[in-house]
Amino acid sequence: MALELTVKAGKQYRVKDLTFVGLSAKLAQRDLKQACSIRTGEIADAEQVSSCITNLGALFHQKGEDVFVVPSMMYDDAAATVSFQFDVEK
Repeated sequence: MALELTVKAGKQYRVKDLTFVGLSAKLAQRDLKQACSIRTGEIADAEQVSSCITNLGALFHQKGEDVFVVPSMMYDDAAATVSFQFDVEK
């Protein structure tokens, strides 16, 4: 899966929120967030998003589920924040 992230030169976005949808309901939110090293308030990083996708896939694979993860990003330019939503699907 290719991850495309739009970056505006000179502007850094801080993580506002991290949510999970789709098959993510099969696991505890604590386990999902632990699989992602993305924390509220830190500067958003594409490598962390990529790592989160990989870790979520591995977490579900351990449970016998073959899934793919689709990230969505919602930007708030005025507040310089970004919210991530990870959709876990079969």
